Amino acid sequence: MYALALVATLAFYMGPTQLPFLLRDFGSSPGVVGAVVAGSTLSGTFGALAFPYLRRRLATTAITAVGIALLGTGWLLVGTAGTVVHVLAGMLVGGTGVGLVVPNLNLRLSELAPDGRRGRVLSGLVTGIFPGQFLSPLALQPLIQAAGLAGAFTWTGGAMAAGTALTGLLSGLNRQKRVRATGRTTTATEQNRNEFRKASTLMIHHCIRFTFKPGTTPEQLEDALASLRNQGEVIPSVRSFLVGRDHGGTYEWGATFQMDDLDGYWEYLIHPAHRRTDEIGLPLVDKFVSFDITDDPDPGTGTKIAELHQRRYDADPGLTELVSNLNQYEGSAAPGPHAA
Repeated sequence: MYALALVATLAFYMGPTQLPFLLRDFGSSPGVVGAVVAGSTLSGTFGALAFPYLRRRLATTAITAVGIALLGTGWLLVGTAGTVVHVLAGMLVGGTGVGLVVPNLNLRLSELAPDGRRGRVLSGLVTGIFPGQFLSPLALQPLIQAAGLAGAFTWTGGAMAAGTALTGLLSGLNRQKRVRATGRTTTATEQNRNEFRKASTLMIHHCIRFTFKPGTTPEQLEDALASLRNQGEVIPSVRSFLVGRDHGGTYEWGATFQMDDLDGYWEYLIHPAHRRTDEIGLPLVDKFVSFDITDDPDPGTGTKIAELHQRRYDADPGLTELVSNLNQYEGSAAPGPHAA
């Protein structure tokens, strides 16, 4: 993510550093040049303002892809522009993309960082951004000399667009691979399912059901659900997940997360993205239940899972307090007033 921030900043700062020379070829006055450059940085505000809306509807990886794609599209427009108006349009599109990328990387890093190192991790992002600004005119000079100013914008935009498309393709192939590996396909034969069962010594589905407190705003609800979905996206041990409406019971919402074994379950429990969801969601929850389903024949698996939960509560008094404050809670090693 640090490297991504550096590359995105390096590309974006082609605008402030190279645009005046490109606009000179259009016969633009210094005032017009200044207005276009200022417009590109102002457009970053539009992306930043749109980020909370997108965050409630898209995964963090998807938002990053959208931001880089917008930046690449903007630079393609600048490189192929025939008028100053077209250049301005490209700068506005590219600036909006950067306005999405920066807050998204900030949020992603804060979710991944351990509690005691969040400041240090986030400072690394700034360390990636400022060298990108400094290196932009130096790193791109060979490309400008080879392809010209317009060509440099076109090649840079094309490279970012191609990189986004390739990332999307690889992500889709990886998702298909995960679907095939977990047997979640209607065309798989029973033999393939049995072979997968033999290869897997343990499969655990961690399930939660919950209802929000009266007065929870739509924005708070969407933030909590988005954070839950983010767990499935960023925690490596989660093989598949689902977050959605709970039908047929007394709870409003539910989620499931699939892990291979107890080691993966523990990684899921202690991951910073999981802890971040607790901070966002638990103060909003009225009643909550968690349970696990596994095909492991060992009758002691339930006790082992409960021990993992207990270890987590013992190591995190703040989490114990959050759960203890729930009106109703049922689950493994329930702490405080909810303990069995």
